[in-house]
Amino acid sequence: MEKRRIFLLSISIVVILAAIAIYFNWDNKNDYFQTTITKLPSKKGYPSVFIKRMVWGLTGDKQVIVISNTDNKNFKAPKSNEYVYEGLFEMFYKIQRDTLFIYTLISSPVPNKFSAPYKIVQVELNNPELMDLIENDKYKQLGLIKIE
Repeated sequence: MEKRRIFLLSISIVVILAAIAIYFNWDNKNDYFQTTITKLPSKKGYPSVFIKRMVWGLTGDKQVIVISNTDNKNFKAPKSNEYVYEGLFEMFYKIQRDTLFIYTLISSPVPNKFSAPYKIVQVELNNPELMDLIENDKYKQLGLIKIE
């Protein structure tokens, strides 16, 4: 009986150590990782404007959206150069004449060193207003484009 108990204890320890080793060596950074970059129409003499979105995490539960003058996949540029929106919520935009409207749950600080052919207006929505846009794709009726 004593030998069996020692055997089961040894097997349990080996299984636990193997599970710990697998956990710490598993490359879970790419469990879910998706990046999209959308180039907005530009005017001559102005730098291009891009809307970049990155979603990551085991269940895709982390998100950052950046409005930038570069199309590289670097999402860690200084906030003084880009509009940065962090958090898992839907965002929409609309270009109307010389104005880019950003519909968001949380506004971004206005960067000092950002240049665009548009005046950028952030429309901060509360949660019920955002849900109203999403429901039945009402944002499409309003001419908004979902950032995906």
